[in-house]
Amino acid sequence: MAGAAVITGSDGVALIDGLREGPTYGRIRARGFVARSFRYVASYPATSAQDEVPAWEFELRTGVVVPVKVRSVGGTPVAQAIVSLGVAGDPSREFDVVLTDASGRADAFMEARSPLLVRVSAPGYVDAVEFVRTTAVGDVHATLRVTVTHAASVRGVVREPSGRPAVGASARAFCANARGWFESSPTGSDGQFEIDGLVTGVSWTVQALGATDEAGRRRCSKTMSLGALESRTQLSDLYLNETWNGGHAPGSDEAVAGEGERGLLVVVVVNADGASMPGQKVIVRLANGAQIAEGATDVHGVFTRRVASGVLAIETGDATWTGVEVLPNDVVFRKLRSPPR
Repeated sequence: MAGAAVITGSDGVALIDGLREGPTYGRIRARGFVARSFRYVASYPATSAQDEVPAWEFELRTGVVVPVKVRSVGGTPVAQAIVSLGVAGDPSREFDVVLTDASGRADAFMEARSPLLVRVSAPGYVDAVEFVRTTAVGDVHATLRVTVTHAASVRGVVREPSGRPAVGASARAFCANARGWFESSPTGSDGQFEIDGLVTGVSWTVQALGATDEAGRRRCSKTMSLGALESRTQLSDLYLNETWNGGHAPGSDEAVAGEGERGLLVVVVVNADGASMPGQKVIVRLANGAQIAEGATDVHGVFTRRVASGVLAIETGDATWTGVEVLPNDVVFRKLRSPPR
């Protein structure tokens, strides 16, 4: 039973039927409460009684409803966009994942008075990252409006050294200096793949990885440098002729130690169209010019650091933004256009 949903009755009870043996992952969502995830591992030996039904009991915390509306640059509602919301800097806290409807709308159920990072992903568009602080319980939350820009994509075929299409392989797209990658779904019998969501005007590199063998090894293709993409690009075939060495770790991404209490700084660098830019160098300085952090935006265009509190300056490209105040144990979000308009 994949992707099934059930609704509780007036007694708050719901019956989830048809569970298969093994782990089950789920999410409880109720308007006005914080969404909650759960995991259950079902085991049904042949000797077990069929009427033995496991029971779970959950206590939900009061939360707020965060309305989200996703549109393209041209103003068209974007349906079936995946909206992921989590508390910035604290992955242990509950999160919510929702899909937009035909009007581009979705409601997320989150903790009150919390700093949230919001990521929106939709086929054919570049991922967008936004920030919002939720209101107090009982207050009406303003709609978070997210604009997404059209993306480029690459497609091609992964082949075995013999020339046969590779089954169960995948392809990854990397951007210079950016941590992370975009990855295709596993290939089928035809070996075809497609990677979507790549920002235009940025140089990308693609590499194919074969399925893991019994010894835990994977083969890979040579990397293919694509240059700056503008739309859908058809690649020449990728052959799995090499042994994968276990990773692709471009760029230095280390923070430089600073003094004092720390806050969380989240910077998203975007281009003139508002699309997030991966691999963009970011330097953070104190008011006296001392550098306290350096790195690059990740594959989603995001730079995150815990930095010394104070009034900071942020440099990216040829631009500098001053007067960015970071308080102890707080979260500061800045979306910076490079170069600024």
